[in-house]
Amino acid sequence: MTPEIQAEVDKFKNEGNGFFKAQQYKEASQAYGKAMKLLDKCGNPDVKIISNRAASMLAMDKFVAAAFDGQRCMEVDPDWWKGYWYRGQALMKMLKGKPPSTSMAERCEQAKIAFQDCLKTTTLPDAKRPQVEMELQNSKNTLMSMTTACNQS
Repeated sequence: MTPEIQAEVDKFKNEGNGFFKAQQYKEASQAYGKAMKLLDKCGNPDVKIISNRAASMLAMDKFVAAAFDGQRCMEVDPDWWKGYWYRGQALMKMLKGKPPSTSMAERCEQAKIAFQDCLKTTTLPDAKRPQVEMELQNSKNTLMSMTTACNQS
């Protein structure tokens, strides 16, 4: 990667960070997306920029996009906890207000796996562990209630 491309990536990343802090999530996701495109052209994806875009998408209730970016993080760096975290959160948020169904139970199962895998990463801060464990338990409880509801119908 040339120094010019790195400077451009850094510019977009910093813009994204500024927009995110100002709660301008659409602008943040667009800036992170521009940085991601440059890095993809160089064959050098940056898991932190991808997870920042996932966080922006989650903040805008764009759950499919957030889950996709979380999955991409998991593929780029399987030890980066935020990919699992954002994927799990996005999948669980997709369930809100939806009736129990096989597809919803599958999403819940995927979220449960994401939270379990998040707990296995070496990058997960100790301070975040209880929150991930709580979301894991929530996904298990939700899955159990969905399974029961699906079996009754």
